[in-house]
Formats: sequence, structure tokens, C-alpha cells
Amino acid sequence: APIATYSAQVNRLYAADLLGAGLGCAAAVGVLSCVDGPGALTICAAVLVAAGACYVMSGRLTAWLGLLALVVAATTPIAHQVFEFSPTASKQAAKTLQEKGSEIVFTRWSPVNRVDVMKTGAPYATWWATFGRGSQSQVPGPAGLAIQYDGDNGSTVYEVRGPDSMKMLDDHFLRTPYLLRERPRVLIIGVGGGVDILNALRRGASHITAVELQPITVNLLKGQLAEWTGKQFLRPEVDLVAA
Repeated sequence: APIATYSAQVNRLYAADLLGAGLGCAAAVGVLSCVDGPGALTICAAVLVAAGACYVMSGRLTAWLGLLALVVAATTPIAHQVFEFSPTASKQAAKTLQEKGSEIVFTRWSPVNRVDVMKTGAPYATWWATFGRGSQSQVPGPAGLAIQYDGDNGSTVYEVRGPDSMKMLDDHFLRTPYLLRERPRVLIIGVGGGVDILNALRRGASHITAVELQPITVNLLKGQLAEWTGKQFLRPEVDLVAA
């Protein structure tokens, strides 16, 4: 090992090691902002092969390793066709995919996490439609798409087709804060699928600032899923931001 061989220079070696690790972390953020997980994996492999080329003592081997690094890097755009990242069985996404009729309809990676939007085999059996409501409630919940982060820690994006789509919120414990004030200005931290925004709108909030950590989610709610959600997140009283 380098530290055993050059023990007198351990301070400089360790400093270089920490510097390299820090640069690697920073580079990972940049790479995952541009490519997906499989692509990032091939870029890492290319960097390791290039590093090996710098350390070998043979000029010919250095050239071959350098060429291999270029070839590996060139496969980045098609890496997703070779490497499939499937959620492990313990993740909620894997359990959902076992339901008949379930499928992933959108996947994107970022330095924050991987985002999957899924059609489920039971689109009306959502968390908020069953949890936190009165036991005598007869109002059905709307259909929902599941949104999962890194295969778990999910939420629901509800379909809004009219003023009564979210009527289930009228006997939901989520309405409790709105019993205290009328037309409040609301701050929501952690938007997820947006049920808190829909709840605030139904309760007559005068203005909503909704903050979501994942920019992909914000873009989905404002763009690809805007029709699904009845364009509720594009209303003038809603300020949906990634932060």
C-alpha cells in the first residue's frame, strides 16, 4: 500500500486521498445532473481505467488502457440498455410492481435521488384515501399515480377532474389547521405528490408557497402531470418552487 511504502509522507498521501474523495463527490453531483445512474456508472468506470493507465509502467499498456477508457466513456448514452437498476424486494416500488397492472411510466435520476412515477394495479387504494378519515366516510378518493423516491418514501399524485374530485378531504384530518383561520397564507415544506396543496386550495387558502426539494417533482407537477392534476399547481395563488 502507498501509505506503508511511503510512511514518512503519510500526511501528504492522506491529504491527496481526501482531496480526491472530495472532488469525486463534487463530480458525482455534476454527472448525475447530466446522465442517469447507469451512465454515471460507466463514467466512473472510465475514470478508474484512465487512472490505471496513469500508473502502469508500460507505454504500450498505457495506450491500450487509455483507449479502453475512451470506449467505456463512449458507451454512456446507451448504458441504460445494459445496466438495469431494479428496486430491491424490500422497497415499496418493488412491492407495487408485483401488483397486476402496475408499471413505471416515468423515471429520471438527479443528484438528490431517483424519481419513479408508477401506475398501480389499485389506483383508488391510496394512503390518504384510507388513512386519517372518519370511519363512517362514504366518499371515495380519486385515482392516483404513485411517485417513489429511490424506490421508496413515496407519495400520491391525485387525478383532479372537477370541483368534487378531492371531496374526500372534507372529512379528513388534514383540514384541521384550516378550522382555526379562514383564507390563510400557507407554507408547505415537502410537496411530494401535492396533496397538501390540493387540501389548502380546497380550504380556501389565499396564497400557497409550496417548497419541494426535488426539482424533477416540481417540473412534473407543472408540466407532464399538469393535465392529470387539473392544472391545480399552475393556479395563480400557488407558488411551487424547488428549494
